[in-house]
Amino acid sequence: MYGLMKKDCVEPNEFTFVSLLKACGNMRDLNSGRNIHADARRRGFESDIFIGSTLVSMYGKCGDIKRAESVFKGLSARNIVSWNAMLSAYVERGNGAKALRLYRHMLDEGVTPDDLTSVISLQACGLLVQEKGDILSDDLKLIALDIGRALHVDVLCSNNFTLDVFIGTTLLDMYSKCGLLAKAQEAFDNLQVKDVVAWNSLIAGYAQEGHCHEVLKCFEQMQKEGFVPDEVTFLSMLSACSHSGKLDVAQTYYENMSRKYGISPKVE
Repeated sequence: MYGLMKKDCVEPNEFTFVSLLKACGNMRDLNSGRNIHADARRRGFESDIFIGSTLVSMYGKCGDIKRAESVFKGLSARNIVSWNAMLSAYVERGNGAKALRLYRHMLDEGVTPDDLTSVISLQACGLLVQEKGDILSDDLKLIALDIGRALHVDVLCSNNFTLDVFIGTTLLDMYSKCGLLAKAQEAFDNLQVKDVVAWNSLIAGYAQEGHCHEVLKCFEQMQKEGFVPDEVTFLSMLSACSHSGKLDVAQTYYENMSRKYGISPKVE
């Protein structure tokens, strides 16, 4: 469409470039993204804050974190959209430590987080807790858990998170990854609307800590409430059986996975 637009000699504006860069990010097409960026620069749109934020997001999704950082640092003004774009870029690449440092920097700059900031930062907390590393990394894990708890309090104070499935599920996932299963269960119970992702996060948390009985209980309850397990569910199920030495149970679920649920086993 952009090619046809240029053939018709129609001049693009900032909305054109925002849409084009979003498309490049969604397709993970770095080469096209760079070309669109160059075109936006030639036409004097690079300084636009919305285009700048979308550039950060596009480069982050395409895996070019250095370029995303360069664009972010070069923005003459930043709003919550641009901060969220950079936070999301770090989380997208699995870098929880950098995301949380940026989050603290954002607060120091006096920027007020929104719901999306909370979701991304909670995801960063969950990522960081799972990272392997040295003593500094262990210290950061404690900081991540503190930030996660503080974010939970902020969410509760700012709005009723039971109404926001996205925030509630992310909170559940963070506590599950931290091994705080009572808090994960509490977050799950407070969800007014549950989906397969929420069930999988809770089941994965119990499986990670080797609580096979709770995993099997959740699996049965999940189906009673009308949810169909997927590949992620069965990975957690088999992992829990492995921790508990329940070979016969694991074999039964493995066979039912394809026979009853139509899920063909992949390498995992």
